[in-house]
Amino acid sequence: MNDIAAKTLDLILADPITLGLLILLVASLVIGSAAGKRAQAADKIRRRLAYVRSVDAGHAEYQPGVTQFDLQDDLLDRPSPVARLLTAIAPIAASLPLVGEKDRIKLQKLLVVAGYRSAEAINLMLAAKMSAGIVAGVLIYTAVVSGTQPIATGLRAFLSLPVGIVIGAMAPEFFVGWRSKRRRRKVSKAIPDALDLMVICAEAGLTLETALHRVSRELRTATPELALELATTEAELKVLPERRLALENLVYRTDSPEMASLAVTMNQAEKYGTSLSQALRTIAAEGRRSRMLRIEEKAARLPALMSLPLMVFVLPPCAVIVGGPAMVRLMDALST
Repeated sequence: MNDIAAKTLDLILADPITLGLLILLVASLVIGSAAGKRAQAADKIRRRLAYVRSVDAGHAEYQPGVTQFDLQDDLLDRPSPVARLLTAIAPIAASLPLVGEKDRIKLQKLLVVAGYRSAEAINLMLAAKMSAGIVAGVLIYTAVVSGTQPIATGLRAFLSLPVGIVIGAMAPEFFVGWRSKRRRRKVSKAIPDALDLMVICAEAGLTLETALHRVSRELRTATPELALELATTEAELKVLPERRLALENLVYRTDSPEMASLAVTMNQAEKYGTSLSQALRTIAAEGRRSRMLRIEEKAARLPALMSLPLMVFVLPPCAVIVGGPAMVRLMDALST
């Protein structure tokens, strides 16, 4: 291990480009630390002021880390060297223009849907993208130029550096996207069962807040993701000035069509004074119908999906079994 570290250090010292990148990284960490911390504090104050003004105006928007119950973020609840490094780099990443405003909003929503609700999640994500890009770029460049026979030299070797940076910077976003899709599927799959429980609670005379509390307790073991969303919505219903805002936040956090339908139906039921149990029963029926349609759609796609495996794995063995003996006899006849 010491020999590998010594060889790597010699390669870095011998290569001016790699050495310059390391010096630039250390300098940016030292110089940007103070500016990043100041920008982070200013962003917290700006976010809280914006939320207070929006509440006073009656159109509160989703503000991570202000009124909603944050998920237990893996990076913050499980301290590790990587987590501590990202926490140290986060102020610097927040102060640098790594992404545009539209990309930042899109990334923020992706993190919320994936379950990262901390106010510092976006800064940790930017720090992860920056760190992974730099590490991947240096590793790929070192792998290209190291060894007795380098893979490439000169300009082509230098081009491997930005390629590695791009690949490394995209990796954290791919992971968060995969986690958001998995969490969205879990929430959508459990919505019909939750609606059935809410119908029972509504027919028993419970209010919407009490029904959400009861259903979230019942689903805590089977579907903790949906239970957390319902518990958060219950808390928001108690503090936000309008029920519509809590339902809109629920749709924003889950990014689920079923939740969007639930929010629209609940708003209409409150606006026109219809029965809560009847509205929930209608939503539950529509959810089951949608789930059945999705299952039928997947079943209808099976023949098209099975055609390629059949052609690759079934037809060649059948051709060998049918034509193999004939080919053997033909070769014997030609040899004699």
